[in-house]
Amino acid sequence: MTDFIPPLEIPPGEIPNLYNADAEKALLGSVLINPDIFSTIDVKSDYFFIQRNAEIWNAYINLYLRDVSIDFETVSDELDRMGWLSQIGGPAYLSTLLTITPTSLHAESYAQIIKDYAKRRNLLNIANKIATISYDKDSVLEDKLPILIDDITKVVAKSNGAEHWKVYLDELYDDIHFRISNPKEIWGIPTGYRTFDKITGGLQKGEILLLSGKPGVGKSIWAMQAGEQMSSVSPGAIYSVEMPGIQTVRRDLSANSGVESRKMKTGNISDEEMTSILDSFDRLNKLPIYMSDSSNWSTSELRADLQRLKLKYGIEWFIFDYMFLASDGMQMSETERTSLLSRNFKLICRQLKLAGIVIHSMRKQGMEKTQPEQQELRSSGQVSYDADLICFVNEFIPMCPEDQSITPADRLNLRTFTFGKGRELEQPKQYIHMVKRPNIPSFGDMERE
Repeated sequence: MTDFIPPLEIPPGEIPNLYNADAEKALLGSVLINPDIFSTIDVKSDYFFIQRNAEIWNAYINLYLRDVSIDFETVSDELDRMGWLSQIGGPAYLSTLLTITPTSLHAESYAQIIKDYAKRRNLLNIANKIATISYDKDSVLEDKLPILIDDITKVVAKSNGAEHWKVYLDELYDDIHFRISNPKEIWGIPTGYRTFDKITGGLQKGEILLLSGKPGVGKSIWAMQAGEQMSSVSPGAIYSVEMPGIQTVRRDLSANSGVESRKMKTGNISDEEMTSILDSFDRLNKLPIYMSDSSNWSTSELRADLQRLKLKYGIEWFIFDYMFLASDGMQMSETERTSLLSRNFKLICRQLKLAGIVIHSMRKQGMEKTQPEQQELRSSGQVSYDADLICFVNEFIPMCPEDQSITPADRLNLRTFTFGKGRELEQPKQYIHMVKRPNIPSFGDMERE
């Protein structure tokens, strides 16, 4: 084989720019800061390029399998047992991991960087094998190619790839059996609005409700009140991106106490009203609601924060007010940006198994219609497909003869919900009349005599 030219061999320790030491250390530090995230990170120890980082990850795995908490002391002891403590640099290196990692919120992003580089190194090794076989004229390609194809497939395959659907049938069987043992009309998270819950079954985990309507009709009020009412059943999170947090809770306090928010601003409050306010403060303080009014959330940051809240507090729902205030894709066209945001919010709900209410705006043309349809959503193409349920808050519209008897004064306080889309609704489009209390930011079901 005088004409055989061997390929360039790149020793594992000399692969240029195919690893990120900072990401490896940040992921290790994230787990030390918040051990609960370890079970959610799909990373293997051989994904790490730096050997001592891989051995620390092995120590995490060992502790997790033995159901031992992961912390500075237990990891040090486990590395010592493995014979690696001195080789990684001792406890001093573990301390460094804690000091250089500002937060564990971005652990998933660090993991993705590590996995990407691991794939690239594997592909480079496969390319090296392909070059060797190609130059070796004595090799039998039919024998070698299947192995190489299998190697490439392993690199690009998803960890949660397709499997026999028996897995999902078993899951469905268990779900049906559970519901037979616990029958109920509201099978999701009840919003506290009786008619809405009766029609929808409540909010469903893994699904997104898109709430839209003209400006000033009370979309945020309805959503925040729903959040408060849902919190009596399950914890949740509110992201008040459009409105300062104190303004959001002032509205809710007004709705709870029956005291106008205007009076809270002026300070003209009677003793009786103050008692009501204090009682409401006491009740609201006990609700498991976690809120941020930061004005600069990307969907990746939102996902990380929701994952943290789910692991730490068991949240089951979130509200984001409103979609276009997320910071993703600011350089994109409106249509491209809407598609990106819509898809990302949908994936957050699906992957974290959370029920989401996301407030979205309408096109100007839709604001002129008394009964808007889903195509009136702003840049609605992808949004309409991603949403599991679309609801519009409208001014009052008479829908039946009985509605004609409602006095004009009352009509100003009524709102109609249009269900533009609902995959499991008995009827795809339905209307709900709701009452808004005069001067109080609160909705209720309209009661007919």
